[in-house]
Amino acid sequence: MKTKFWPGLIAILLSTLLPPAAPAMAETGFRPGLWEISVRTELVGVPANKAAPTTGTHCLKDESQIPQILQKDRSCRVTDRKIEGDRVSWKMKCEAGEGSMDGGGRMTYRGVRFDGVISLTMRRPDAGPLKIRQHVSGRRLGECP
Repeated sequence: MKTKFWPGLIAILLSTLLPPAAPAMAETGFRPGLWEISVRTELVGVPANKAAPTTGTHCLKDESQIPQILQKDRSCRVTDRKIEGDRVSWKMKCEAGEGSMDGGGRMTYRGVRFDGVISLTMRRPDAGPLKIRQHVSGRRLGECP
């Protein structure tokens, strides 16, 4: 299956990992710095579909460092972002000429670690809905270089 949304999923994921503003960072316990982030993606309802985790390092300083979540041919919007103690949750919707994607996620921050789940449904005119679940974990490695 060919999908233009796939390359942007990691960028969308990273855009939701950070709380929306500096005051919220203190609430969640998020600490800016160099983070190792692992994402394991599964296609819900598709047998034997679990891919190997993707791991990368990212310097996360504040909201201005969030990777670009928009590709030139689509528009994504994060809504209903909530912060409750060390947990952040949100809903999102992306529109594109070839389809749409919506869903939400939740992350729990524990000082130098976080984990969570993102659930998305992709809709394309030429195929039925595809449900995607991403299991995310991160650990702070130290200060940014």
